[in-house]
Amino acid sequence: MTRLLFGTAAAGVLLAAASSAHAGSTLSYVPDSLTQSVIEHGPWTLHQSGHHFHHDASGIVPPGTLTPPYNPALYGTPYAGYCSANGETTINHGKSVMQPYYFPFVRRRGAVLEGLFDYRPRNEQEATVAAISTDWGATWQFRGKALALNPYCPWDATDPDNQNVNVNGVKTAYGSSSANAGDNGLGHAFVLSVKGKQRVYHLNRADGHIDSDQLVVHPLHRGEDFSLFGLPELGFVSPLGSGGYPKLEATAGATTGLIDPDAILGADRVQDGDAVLAVASSGLHSNGYSLVRHIVTNAGIGYGDNAADFGTTWGEALLEPTRLYTTPLLDLLADPAGHQRIDVQAFGNARRCAQHHTLQYDAHMTVVDLAENFAQHFFERNTDK
Repeated sequence: MTRLLFGTAAAGVLLAAASSAHAGSTLSYVPDSLTQSVIEHGPWTLHQSGHHFHHDASGIVPPGTLTPPYNPALYGTPYAGYCSANGETTINHGKSVMQPYYFPFVRRRGAVLEGLFDYRPRNEQEATVAAISTDWGATWQFRGKALALNPYCPWDATDPDNQNVNVNGVKTAYGSSSANAGDNGLGHAFVLSVKGKQRVYHLNRADGHIDSDQLVVHPLHRGEDFSLFGLPELGFVSPLGSGGYPKLEATAGATTGLIDPDAILGADRVQDGDAVLAVASSGLHSNGYSLVRHIVTNAGIGYGDNAADFGTTWGEALLEPTRLYTTPLLDLLADPAGHQRIDVQAFGNARRCAQHHTLQYDAHMTVVDLAENFAQHFFERNTDK
């Protein structure tokens, strides 16, 4: 496990702004106010600025007719600065945009937020990074990195596919070989606490494993300042020096009893006479609010304006809690008669179902009325169909 060795102290208090959403107040949004999160220190990032450590790893994929090394003036250098001149991976020396960080798992730990992130330079690495934030996720402070895929440097920093890595000075096939790992290590971390014991779970993203293997499990150590303390620095034992595919390190455990979803649900299980149930939800889901703000602005609607159809202000109506269909769907999934499930967002109706090949049979359709769905009503009233 790699951890922060600097004397950076975590702030003792997470500042929280008291809600000002009282009745009659005006809700507002500042256009173009969204910013990207940044991380302080930690492993290499795509873009770093500084007098001694500046680099830009932007680039585009070269045409298939060319072979590496590629002209950096035309196609960039996707692994610029990833390794030092003596063959060691570099670090992020200041605050940089969180690239390449993916799939955050964020939870509250005392007065701060803790995040576990997939750290994933393209076709080179997969590791889990822990970081904390005292400003609601705008800025993150690196706390540790663990369970990485490999310790090697790219052989050619201009090759976005990273077809070869440097293994003890030897050019060794990597992304170009189906027997090697590419960037498919452990990913999508999440933490569960069961009977006082915390464990971190990962997908094994390796070819032939991601869609069928059990989840990879590691116990977490309680009482430490961040969750990855004590975990192996490398999640795999890499045999690249002698060929072959990396294997999970010895302390990795696995879940039991998980079933491949394809063995439970699927269009091929739908039969003549099956009922198609449409279950309504309400409220605007979190992934729809950017579009809602756009519609509200273009329609000249103020959040404090009266929404006559709903008996309240537009702000209150748009913040209506979402009524989800999770519980009834779980009940249906527990019934062996359930064959297929489709998320039909907004008002995609039967056309979406047909795209999933579930209406190729003369199935009897039982439909719950969706006319009262607030999201549908809002979009129908304020957008061109």
